[in-house]
Amino acid sequence: MSGIASYTSKHLCSECTQLLEDIDDLDFKHWVPRDRADHMVNANAWREATSDNERKTLFEDHGVRWSELLRLPYWDVTKFVVIDSMHCFYLRMFQRHVREIWGMDIKYEDGPGIGVFPKDLPSEQSMEHARQILRTGTASALAALNRAALAGLCHELGLRFAGTKKKLTKRLITYRINEGWFTLSGKPAEPSPNQTPHTDPGELSNAEPPVTAN
Repeated sequence: MSGIASYTSKHLCSECTQLLEDIDDLDFKHWVPRDRADHMVNANAWREATSDNERKTLFEDHGVRWSELLRLPYWDVTKFVVIDSMHCFYLRMFQRHVREIWGMDIKYEDGPGIGVFPKDLPSEQSMEHARQILRTGTASALAALNRAALAGLCHELGLRFAGTKKKLTKRLITYRINEGWFTLSGKPAEPSPNQTPHTDPGELSNAEPPVTAN
């Protein structure tokens, strides 16, 4: 009815422009509110598209379709779409999301709430294997690691450890290129005689473990 994409799509939120891949980002400063003017531009572009493929592309890019309600000059889709109170509150989905997924519970130490470390921590053996892949493995081998190992590597290296596997992998690939371990083409970099040594991820394995969430 509103023309906004489903909560399962890339553009999951009817209130802000946060993407699905950043659903674990709890820093509210990153939550940019939707804007009615921008919404109308995208909705009109979808309505005026001349083919189904063009409409599909526009919807994938912006998460907006045309709605006949947009003809009402007083109706603001960015403000008049109601959050589903029945499922969120009466069926306790919001409570479960806060306590079990975000880890906001008296069982855990207090913190900034910017992200929750995965509840299923990989074993030290798995993490040692992941560190080796990060340092010397191919991009495909890095992408093949499970999400918990990828998040563990990001945590050890001081990177943001929330997001999808694809996002975590991209973050780690960028890190090792910036460290000079690999070239932009994905090949191992030749060490320079004057190159300053970088921190090896294995040296961080004894860092204090993060707070976990059930």
